[in-house]
Amino acid sequence: MPDRIRAVDCPSCGAPLELSPDHKRLFQCQFCGTTLEDLSTPKDLETDQRPKVIIHSTPTSRSYSTTKAETATTSSSSLGCWIAAMIIGIVLIGVVASISLSGGLTIGSLNLADQINQLRIYSFGPTQLLPSDNDTEPDVVGVTSNSDETDRMVYVDFDADPQLRWRSEPLGDGASYTYNKIIANESAIYMAYKTTLVAFDRSDGTILWQQEISDEVANICEDCLQVFEDMVVTLTVDGILTGFEAQTGNPTWNVRLNETTRQLINLSGKAGVLDEEDDDVGINVYAPKTGAFLQRIVPQCPNEIFSDHPQTLGIYDPVLISNDGKNLFVPISNYDPGCLQKWDSASLTLSWEASVPRDVLDNFSWEPYLLTDESLYLSDGHNLFAISLLDGSYQTVYSDEDHNLVPLTDINGTLLTQVERTRGTQQYNLWGIEITTLSKAWEFTTEAEQVFDESSFVIHKEGAWSVSPTTVEPVVLEAFAEPGVIAFSILDPENGNPTSQNSLNINADDFSYWMQVIGWNGNHVYLVIDGGLWWIDVKTGTEIATWP
Repeated sequence: MPDRIRAVDCPSCGAPLELSPDHKRLFQCQFCGTTLEDLSTPKDLETDQRPKVIIHSTPTSRSYSTTKAETATTSSSSLGCWIAAMIIGIVLIGVVASISLSGGLTIGSLNLADQINQLRIYSFGPTQLLPSDNDTEPDVVGVTSNSDETDRMVYVDFDADPQLRWRSEPLGDGASYTYNKIIANESAIYMAYKTTLVAFDRSDGTILWQQEISDEVANICEDCLQVFEDMVVTLTVDGILTGFEAQTGNPTWNVRLNETTRQLINLSGKAGVLDEEDDDVGINVYAPKTGAFLQRIVPQCPNEIFSDHPQTLGIYDPVLISNDGKNLFVPISNYDPGCLQKWDSASLTLSWEASVPRDVLDNFSWEPYLLTDESLYLSDGHNLFAISLLDGSYQTVYSDEDHNLVPLTDINGTLLTQVERTRGTQQYNLWGIEITTLSKAWEFTTEAEQVFDESSFVIHKEGAWSVSPTTVEPVVLEAFAEPGVIAFSILDPENGNPTSQNSLNINADDFSYWMQVIGWNGNHVYLVIDGGLWWIDVKTGTEIATWP
């Protein structure tokens, strides 16, 4: 292996520099004080190429007071000026020479070797998949925190060459720390962070428009930023509903709600929000184009205890839209029993109402649930319930006093369930529960000790695991540190036996690394691992592509 060349000229003053053998990222020029950063990758270290260096910060400016004697000397010495000019010229020539030898240096904001693409990504903030606009695989958009102390949106198409379609201009402070959902249509991408709503041209990342909004869009409200045809609608935490023209960003209407609700509902192309009027909580419906009030429905259930006081919604009670968007499901449970209602989302007429025990419906607000095309699965921890979306009938699917049960996905009548042991040492497992027989069919024990309770996780030696949301073959993903390994087990949903098992070694810090599951597409998974994007084939355990 050739020795690594560890010398480079300072891009600020041209002085020769020796890089430390322990490959420190940041170092300082001892001549001019400029702070520099070495962007060389581990692969670069194995070659005889010169280091890739950028200016991280310029030297501190200094103010000098000039005495009369110094002024006189300077004024009378034209020869000194000539010599100084010569020195400056020689330094500039040295800088140019160093650029040609080192493969490109970034100086300040100048781009001598595609400066934007030389930025080092420190971390990813909100990141997600978007349906592709030119091929079959989804595209990735996300906000990165970069070595030039900026946050920028990036758009990566792994099927294209180059993979990076664009990187936006710098965004405001905090853009990479706000995990609001990023949304898109065919021509633009929209993002809200803090009190800013911004639209990017999907083709080249140009910021089409930027608008201040009255307050933040809550992270806990995934759908409080939506596109309704040619309008973008926001619901902010101060209870303001606002419509913006999708092309221009012009705010054309806003509605101040009575309450600061946390749901924006797409009712067959109309905007619905919960609000309280005359002590009753109902759903107000507005035209996205104009903000005109269209209709109000007030779902109510019979009250068997106090017949004169029907049960009604609470302002923060969740309501559900079916997977096809055609139906609205409303649970109400002030007293026992409560009820589940099914409404047609287009006509806003009641389809049916079913009586359901309160101890079943109450879990809708506090525990994870699973909505499929046919059933709503709920858990109170030790009990799994299923409510039919055809008629509202319900049943207990499974009970276990020694485990907490979380429904994950339904695969042809087998309910994949995340299981946490509560009696004895904490342990997580994956169970397959037969819905027709109401019995446990199989159990899969993971090597990883923790479970991804969010879409992102810091991976340690003990590992963490997650399951794909597929409805065909479940894939168990397990990630470990010391060393960095990601393992994939594809399971037979009928018996839980692995049909294939593969693992992938990753270049990550030995102690720990940060990982985010961006999303799944069949047998492909998209991940953020520290400062990079990964596209992985889980059947073969191989990386299809990475960026950068």
